[in-house]
Amino acid sequence: EVQSQPHVLRQARDWFSTFTRGRYDLRCTRDGSTSTFRAFDNTENRGLELDELSRGTRMQLLLAVRLAFAADTSQARPPFVLDEVLSSTDPVRFRAVAECLVAMAREGWQIFYCTCQPADAQAWRQAAWEMGFSDAKVLDLAKIRSLEQAAAMPLVDVAASQTQLPDPGSLSLVQYAEAVHTPAFDPWMGAAGLHVAYLAEDACQLHRLLAAGIDRYGQLKSLADHGRADAYLPREAQAGYQSRACVVDAVCQAWQVGRGRPVSREVLAEAGASVSFLDRVTDLARDLDWDATRLVDALRTREDERARGFRSSALESIIQNLAASGHLDHRETLTQQEALSQVLAAADEEVRADRIQPEQIPILFKRYWSICSQVQEHRI
Repeated sequence: EVQSQPHVLRQARDWFSTFTRGRYDLRCTRDGSTSTFRAFDNTENRGLELDELSRGTRMQLLLAVRLAFAADTSQARPPFVLDEVLSSTDPVRFRAVAECLVAMAREGWQIFYCTCQPADAQAWRQAAWEMGFSDAKVLDLAKIRSLEQAAAMPLVDVAASQTQLPDPGSLSLVQYAEAVHTPAFDPWMGAAGLHVAYLAEDACQLHRLLAAGIDRYGQLKSLADHGRADAYLPREAQAGYQSRACVVDAVCQAWQVGRGRPVSREVLAEAGASVSFLDRVTDLARDLDWDATRLVDALRTREDERARGFRSSALESIIQNLAASGHLDHRETLTQQEALSQVLAAADEEVRADRIQPEQIPILFKRYWSICSQVQEHRI
């Protein structure tokens, strides 16, 4: 039914992206006469079934669909009733949903939110007040019926104390990135899963994104695609992120040539390591910093006790599987100049669109290539 109404699906996608601060997009697939909703993780570039989502995210997806259908109804606009749909939602997403519902209330929708959680009620009061919506009414049934009052613990206040971000003040971008414990750069993740600290222009801009719950570029890109990023960054800044992300992707792709992805116990099991050898091979791989090339060499030479008894036929099968999955790459690594040429070609469209100046690309390349090289040094 939803696929026959593309405008409804488009609205549901917009809201789901907004609710999750760009972390997820809504997908709808058809199998015969049945339509199925799925979520797409914009930071990991993979689709997820509903039962793979957390309870809170699943409720946000279904709420986005319900709201989209409701907004598409006739002008009669029937009351909209929500029962505990945000009880497991984090404060950042709670606020995103609240903004959407308050906007609908301002357009004349009558919205009822039922909850037995005092924290939820307090969060709604605070959100409505901060958004300048004075028509929100709270009906405390316990008070009306003279029942014992539950202790209220404001969700928003609790979250604020748990996720307090340091003020950037006069800190540089590098200093502030360290202060917020920016995770290490992962060359195999690409720009989508990259922490926004690596793409930000200054500390204040980084603080603004993190305060909104946007910590990966994939989130920002999704919000921009849905026209929802303007609340966090001006258009010119968004274009800057896009162009730098393009360079990051190109640098990572060039750097990956001749370098395989790190293996793990799960990867080795999927590649064909038998149960009897899995513990030993995993232990060996750990000592070799999860480097597939070094692991294969160790298994071939059998100098390490943990590699002894490993059959050659089984090893060749594992090698083929690791190569197919990108964990082994037998190509020659690119020189820095070869990699730069590849990056310049990949960024040509950004240059033509005037989103980045040609002279900026070698500077960005040098920065991100150096970070990738540091990652490799730590693995050896």
